[in-house]
Amino acid sequence: MTKGGGGQSIQLGTIWLPFGFEQKAGKASLGYVRIVQFDPTDKREVVQDFIRTFKAKYNQDPTHINAHAFDQILLIADVVRRGATDAQSVRDIMAGTKNFSGVTGSVEFDKTNQNIKMDTIHYMETLPDLSWKALGWN
Repeated sequence: MTKGGGGQSIQLGTIWLPFGFEQKAGKASLGYVRIVQFDPTDKREVVQDFIRTFKAKYNQDPTHINAHAFDQILLIADVVRRGATDAQSVRDIMAGTKNFSGVTGSVEFDKTNQNIKMDTIHYMETLPDLSWKALGWN
């Protein structure tokens, strides 16, 4: 399904495409909706601070890999602050994580140790100026 050619549908992709792929695809990417693992347009201060700090240090935009690594470090630091001292206590305390908020979204584990927070899934649409628009969960 594509929006081009007079169709009424838009293409939906569920694989990761890097921020900036639109500049390579040009107008062919107009209306493209995809799921991303990191939303650099997120206005939360934790996200914008991460982007500014990353750009200042590395002179480039962070990718989803950078964002996940950052969140993993923050989560481990949070677990240690809550009392973890060895591998088993890291696992046990991490399993009890509730309301952790990182740059990729929130973390709360269920009884099978799966993250149940949906704000880690970001639907993005390419706009006419080739920027991204985050689509909300309605």
